[in-house]
Amino acid sequence: MKNITILLAIILLFTAKLVVAEDFSITFANKYSMDAAVETPLGVLKAISVQGVFSDSRGHSGVVNCIATSGKNLDFVCDSTDEDGDISYSSGRRTGDSGEAIITGGTGKYENITSQCEYQLASFSKVIMVGLITMQCSDK
Repeated sequence: MKNITILLAIILLFTAKLVVAEDFSITFANKYSMDAAVETPLGVLKAISVQGVFSDSRGHSGVVNCIATSGKNLDFVCDSTDEDGDISYSSGRRTGDSGEAIITGGTGKYENITSQCEYQLASFSKVIMVGLITMQCSDK
């Protein structure tokens, strides 16, 4: 009887994880600032700060702050604060107009959440340094 109870508990937890896991999308509108640059053996490496707003298909919206370096690739780390004050953490890499990111937990509703994402630079202006990013994510 004890083994059956344990087996049912494991099945219930696995089923709950599958029900909670979902695909979702996020749209970002960002302002980019080139803060500094340094010459390296691989070329110029630029430091970029990014501030913007986001909304997702789950009904959340808020602000995003990122620090990035741009050379051969664009590598970044971000924190995003939603309307409830909950923060999610992400990092990723872009090559060209597309890239991959991972959301690695945070506070409140984002605690212990990991999501794998793919994203595209939908629009970007080098004149005013503003961009629109669309991201498709799936919870692990």
